[in-house]
Amino acid sequence: MKRNVYTLQWASILMLLYFAEGIVRGMSDPGLSARLAWVEALLALVFFVCALAYVAPLKRAAKLDRQRETHDPSRAKKR
Repeated sequence: MKRNVYTLQWASILMLLYFAEGIVRGMSDPGLSARLAWVEALLALVFFVCALAYVAPLKRAAKLDRQRETHDPSRAKKR
């Protein structure tokens, strides 16, 4: 699961580039190209928000687990 979260975090960062490109093209290109660029920006934003909504609870749970391990060494995972 950890590897999937890491990949999703990087994908969400990449989506910000697509979002920026969609905004720039939406404001500068004429006609159909501009409309498609706005759709691109919207889809990138939707992906980014969904990725954050998916990753945030997992990150919070991992942080709580680390804090518990720090305060209670008997619960530490064997590596």
